[in-house]
Amino acid sequence: MYRWVLATHVASVFGFLFAHGGSAFAGWQLRGERRPEPARALLKLSELSLYASAPFLLLLIASGIALGFMGGWWNRPWMWASIVVFVLVSLAMGFFGGYHRARAADPAAPEDLTSALDATHPNLLLVIGTAGLLVLFWLMYFKPF
Repeated sequence: MYRWVLATHVASVFGFLFAHGGSAFAGWQLRGERRPEPARALLKLSELSLYASAPFLLLLIASGIALGFMGGWWNRPWMWASIVVFVLVSLAMGFFGGYHRARAADPAAPEDLTSALDATHPNLLLVIGTAGLLVLFWLMYFKPF
């Protein structure tokens, strides 16, 4: 049973990254897009991508908790470090993303949308997300401590 839950955990990571990728690519495209209509379409794509990734995220969390119990990992520091990294990366990406402000910008005021888009940091999000993913992989694969 452990192997099935582990396979579910790994598959949910792939599903999450695949679904969340739409948001990442929309963010990259938004770096240079300031026309309201295309920008709003990209913001909508980003939002839909986040919704599509949510079930995978829930499955990822549930299978990770189950694996912690099945493997007896809850007393291991690497398990808790993984949770801390996951939470910190999630919070940082939410904080630095800033796309919620762009989505809420007044359609009648294009300068609000431009200002909100100028405040986003897609390159920083890429670094945070990639670094977090690599650290999580290292912690879970090598179980260093």
